[in-house]
Amino acid sequence: MAANRDNKLMREVRDALTHLYDYAYLETHPLAARLVARSMAGGRTRAQETRRILLDAIELLNPGDNIPWRAPQRRAYTILFGLYVEGQDAQTLANALGIGGRQLRRDRASALAALANILRDRYLAAPATGTASAGAESLDAESQRLAQQRESINVARFIARLLPILEELARGRQVQLASRIAPRFPVLQLNATLLRQILLSLASQIIVHHPVTSLTFVARQQGDIPRIGLVPGYRSHVSLSAAKVAAGLPELESVQTMIAAAGGQLRCEASVLWVVLPRPPRRTVLVVDDKPELFELFKRYLADQPYQLLHAAGVDQALSLVRSGAPDIVVLDLMMPDRDGWEFLQAMRQDPVHEHLPVIICSVLHEPELAFSLGAQLVLKKPVGASDLLRALKAVAPPA
Repeated sequence: MAANRDNKLMREVRDALTHLYDYAYLETHPLAARLVARSMAGGRTRAQETRRILLDAIELLNPGDNIPWRAPQRRAYTILFGLYVEGQDAQTLANALGIGGRQLRRDRASALAALANILRDRYLAAPATGTASAGAESLDAESQRLAQQRESINVARFIARLLPILEELARGRQVQLASRIAPRFPVLQLNATLLRQILLSLASQIIVHHPVTSLTFVARQQGDIPRIGLVPGYRSHVSLSAAKVAAGLPELESVQTMIAAAGGQLRCEASVLWVVLPRPPRRTVLVVDDKPELFELFKRYLADQPYQLLHAAGVDQALSLVRSGAPDIVVLDLMMPDRDGWEFLQAMRQDPVHEHLPVIICSVLHEPELAFSLGAQLVLKKPVGASDLLRALKAVAPPA
């Protein structure tokens, strides 16, 4: 009986995904009836809410941007997003993943099973006696819960995956979608599901409730504060300020609740609705090397990453900065005039306050056993590429 129920749920999930953009079909779909109450707040239909739940469930399978696109642990998300959200042809997707059609079908079945499990556990499980169901949880509590689960978000890739979700809605109302992401926009440390729902909710409400002809996502920094904006475009005889646009959104309060949970705020400036995001927490990296050009190279490597760099040209200066409490991580050269990197490591071992400070050796010398015996966490051999440096920093101390 349980197996039959699971198979039935998988069939319903696959059928609903196949009709993800067909609101008329989804409105009376059996899965929609199980997932969503008939009456929805803010005038949303059962079909709209069902699609939102399916998209959020797919996003829960996303292991994060740090996992390569073709990696097996990312395949469930890649297949579901590619086939059903982007509408890719199965053979095209299989070719892109470097697998055959039979393997794609097997992986799709596994992905659908994983998605069905998420839906069953989060939305279809019967509540325990005397407890409220998961569906009764307030938006504020759910948003706060999601906000605690942060991950690295590359905004350019994030927006590129967001636009296909809005395409059908925009096409039906003859609205052009576009994006403009500033160069070197920082990697965000936020919950992707929460940010995605904020932007989708704002964008879909603007498209539905205002006479726009275009909607452009923009991302830029004001100082060191990241902002993602929505810029509506109108016919020549229409012009609305962002404040008037926001006032006409029926679910504005819900959006503001989610933005507040993410630590941000909604601002209306001229014609742009800005989602102002929290300043990315930055770890301080002390680069100890007598060559200033290496420090400048590392600064370029990490320009859009959540790290702040300090430079010490010698061991004495480095020890002074460490004892002042400045760095979270040290990247240390070994071959320097006067005192070398080995002496720095010895000094750290004799300092009970700072002996556990993460140290990454970065040198033309390759003596890992000696380095580890003196307390170093990782050893990189010069020359070092950007990906190697970033991977090492994340390994010894993930972004805050």
